Formats: sequence, C-alpha cells, structure tokens
Amino acid sequence: MTIDRIANAICQDTTFKGTYVLVEGNNDFTLFRKFFKNEVCDVKISFGKDIIEGVIEILEQRGYENTIGILDSDFHNLNTTKPKNQNLFFTDTHDLETLILQSDAIEILLDQYSIKEKVEDFLEENGDKDIRKVLLNLISPLGYLKWANQENQWGIIFKPKDIDAPELKIEDFIPPATIKFSGNKKMVNTVFNFARGKVKKLPEEDVVLKHLEEKCKEEVDKYQLCNGHDVAYLLSLTLRKKIANLNSKAVSAKQIESDLILAYDSRFFEQTNLYTEIKKWEVKSNIEILKF
Repeated sequence: MTIDRIANAICQDTTFKGTYVLVEGNNDFTLFRKFFKNEVCDVKISFGKDIIEGVIEILEQRGYENTIGILDSDFHNLNTTKPKNQNLFFTDTHDLETLILQSDAIEILLDQYSIKEKVEDFLEENGDKDIRKVLLNLISPLGYLKWANQENQWGIIFKPKDIDAPELKIEDFIPPATIKFSGNKKMVNTVFNFARGKVKKLPEEDVVLKHLEEKCKEEVDKYQLCNGHDVAYLLSLTLRKKIANLNSKAVSAKQIESDLILAYDSRFFEQTNLYTEIKKWEVKSNIEILKF
C-alpha cells in the first residue's frame, strides 16, 4: 500500500464518518484496537512510520483532519525531535514493546512462564532486583549501535527484508548459556555478517567500533534507547536457559510480545503521556475516540 492509495481510500470512503487511527504494524493494531471505540474508530495498519507521516500530511493538505497516527518514537526522544504534525503521536518510549515493558505486564508473563527462584537467582547474578533493567542493560549495546548507525548514516540494516527470513541472531553475542554480553567487537561482527549482501556497502568495522565506544559513554534512558523486539528476543533466550518452568523453554520472542500485549490493559495505558496527548486531541477536536 502506497501513501497515495491509503490517503485516497480514506478520502473516498463516504460510508465511514468516524476517525481513522493509523498504526505501524500488527502488534500496534492488536493493542490499540482494545483502547479505541470500535463504533467511531477504524484502526488501520499502515506498514511503517514514513507511510503514516505521508498519509497524514496529504490528508491535512486536503482539509481532512479526522485521522491520527501513532508512531514508535524510535530515537526521536533522544534526539529531542517532535512529531511533524499535530495529528501524529509518539510512544513514550522507543516503541510499543518498551512502553509495555514499563508496566506490570512483564510480571504477569513471568508468573506464567518462569520459576520464581530461578528469576531471583538470575537477578542476583546480574546485581539488580528489576528484570527490566537487567534485560535493557544487556541489550543496550545493540541500541547504541543502532543509534550510531542512524546518526552516521552508515546504512547498516538489522531486520530481515522478508517477514519469514532469518533474524539477527542476538544469541551470537549474548549466548543463552550465560546471558552475558560478549563485547562490542563480537556484536558488530555478528551484525556485519547479517547485513552483508543485503546492503551495497558496509562501513569500516574499525570506524564503527570507535564511534560505538564513544556512543556507549552517553548515559541515556534505556527505555528510549533499546528496541522492544530485541528485548523480547533476549527474554526468550533467558527463559530458554535460565528462568523458565518445564513447559516454557521454547517460548518465542513473537509469543512473548503477543502475551505482553494481552497482559497490557487500560490502567497501564492511562498512565502514559501518549494517552494524555490523545485526550488533549479529543478536547481540541471535540471528538471522543478512546473508550475511557
């Protein structure tokens, strides 16, 4: 679906008089349709941030403002950049999954999949009582690498081009047997091996390592830095070898994300800045679209 096709479809649909809520992907759709009034809202997957921004811009030019978009903030909050349009809203944290991670949803998930004593041992081993912080600290070097990649426009890719293609193997630099980070060099080597052949040219590895070392010295909010899919992947590895009960050793990252979405309810969402900003939009537009 192109930007023009989505915008045209919205403008030409005379049968629907409500508000369109554009979201990036399947997880966003599954979560947010729980919070918006079905009778007055149509939550639509638009397959990417650039598409949503483009659709909202076209609709505004045509005088059609009864559409909002919800975007992963990615590194926008770290870079102190704001949405391009008053009808666009960023997640409080890096993305939807890290937003959920801030809630009690992870405790609900751990109650289902883990053994309490194993979790306590894992946390003691890592010197923290909060599994969120442990996971974020372990995966943060990858977050710093992605941030440096964006700033320096290296063009490294971290995701498969096709939905069924193999993902970046985080276990190659955070082995399941130890759940310990193997170092920047091992991580960069793993990322380069994944990206090689998928991009025209990769930067020099020594250049990347040097920039990464400096980037890692910046103390930032890990919820803004880390990608939620990476955290879910790491939690899947941690369950496999460290904390799972007998029935949960093969729980995938995809299943973890799905279960976290199911466990995340309105009482958590009401505590977010995203909720507050949408409520302000309701007042300004004189339209009620949220269920609560």
